[in-house]
This record gives sequence, structure tokens and C-alpha cells, in this order.
Amino acid sequence: MAPGRLIAAGLVVALGSCLQGSIGFGMNLFAVPLVALIEPVLVPVPLLILAGVLSLFVGVRERASPHVQGVGWSLLGRLPGTLAGAYAVAVLSERELAVVFGVIILVGVLLSAVGWAPHPTAPTLFAAGVASGLMGTATSVGGPPIALVYQRTPGPRVRATLSAYFVAGTAISVGTLAVFGQVRTGQLVASCCLRCSASRCPARRVLDRGYLSPAVLSVSGVSALVLIVKTLV
Repeated sequence: MAPGRLIAAGLVVALGSCLQGSIGFGMNLFAVPLVALIEPVLVPVPLLILAGVLSLFVGVRERASPHVQGVGWSLLGRLPGTLAGAYAVAVLSERELAVVFGVIILVGVLLSAVGWAPHPTAPTLFAAGVASGLMGTATSVGGPPIALVYQRTPGPRVRATLSAYFVAGTAISVGTLAVFGQVRTGQLVASCCLRCSASRCPARRVLDRGYLSPAVLSVSGVSALVLIVKTLV
């Protein structure tokens, strides 16, 4: 891998890390399309690992306690979603995956924009975990389903909850991809080279003043459009 490409990918990851440090998710939805253009070998496994490490940093930084029950139900749903995602990577085209996932996210964003706000109940979180596991394993972008459920939650707690979920969820996704033969030594080395801890972004203080929900909806909507456009263009 050329050093110049690795440096360029590292800069993209640093910007994505600031986004995730502000709202609790979003690094990969920002970084995946750009990094895929710079160096495709870095997607999805190295970025999945990086997202998990960053989530650990964000979780340690936040002083609020995560919604433990919510994390549990989401992870329970992520297990079957991850298996389905790993299988989808093996048998389906990227075009089919991206279009379907993008449309699902856009529908959720539009419903939320007109007043629909799902409560973090056990069935809702389980379903969101399934969707997140499927999307995260197949495309590295698994944050929007869980984030939409917690969009009305105070900033510190939503970041702590999403971080706890992503740390465990990333381990599940990477482990499952390894079973399916999708993890290689070179990818792990690349993850170490790209490792970034840019989780301290001052924007989070502004978002916590009532702007977190619009930010979550905006970032989720953009992620859906990126998935669709990146595939169709």
C-alpha cells in the first residue's frame, strides 16, 4: 500500500472520527465512500475495527451511563443480523445491498422528520440491532438504525449507549467475517496504521443544546444517499 494513500485515508478517518465523537456514530458513513476510492482494501474490515476502537474512546470519555438494557437487546438482534450480513457479502452484489439498505434508512429518516420517534423498547431495539448487524457487516455502515431509535435521548447518554453497542457489535461483525474468510492479516495491519483517537470534538457541546436529533436525522439521511449514489453512479 502506497504511503501517500495511507496518509490520505488517515486524514479522512480523522474527520470521520470527529463526527462520531460529536453524535455517537457516523465515522464509517463518512469515511467508507472516500476510503474505498483511495484504497479499497481498507473497506470493510479495517474501518470496522477502527470504528470499534473509536467507540471505546468515546465511551470512556462520556460521563453518562449507557442504557444497558438497550445495549443488550440491540446486541441480541445484531447476532442474527451479522450472520445474515456476512452471508450477504458472500453471495450478493454490492449494488443490491447498498440500494436496499439506503432505501430503508431514508424511509426511517423521512418518518422521523414528520414526527415518528420510535421508543427504545425491547422489540424496537431488537429490530434495530438486526438491521444494524446486517448493514454494518455488509457495508461498514451500521449506525443509523440504532441512532434513529435513540434520537430523542440526551447527548451524553446516547453517545455512551451507541459506543457500548458499537464496541461489542464490531467484535461480533469482525469475528463473523473472519469465520467467513473475509479477514486477512494485511487488513489488521492497515487498521493499526490508521488508528485514530480524534473523539474529542467541541461540536458535541453545541449539539447537546437541542440539536442532536436533527444532526442524527441529517447524518442518517446523508448515509442513505451516499450508499445509493455510490452504487448507482
